[in-house]
Amino acid sequence: MRRFFILALLLLAALAPSLAPAGSLRARVWLADRSPLVVHGTGFAAAERVSVTVTGAGRLVRTVTATRSGAIVARWAAVPAKAGCAALFIRAAGARGTVVTAKVAGIECPQPPADAGP
Repeated sequence: MRRFFILALLLLAALAPSLAPAGSLRARVWLADRSPLVVHGTGFAAAERVSVTVTGAGRLVRTVTATRSGAIVARWAAVPAKAGCAALFIRAAGARGTVVTAKVAGIECPQPPADAGP
């Protein structure tokens, strides 16, 4: 009887991560492109509505629906010019409770040419 109890505990411990709600252990988001601004994410529940917020050079919000595999893509065609270079903070919050964040360092952008004046 004791062996059965130990085996049952080991089996439960091995299966525990797969029994957790989708997205609760492995959801993540990242910046895929700055121009146009594109955020990708994985680990959300299938068909979960996800609100993606990007801050740093203004505040941009987009609501998307996760695919069957839990992936999301949020795109913004028109963004403030500063967003191309600024440090950004990404937050994705799903309707089923999945919340993930990411910080993206700013990049050095070329300065506009100086006025050549007369």
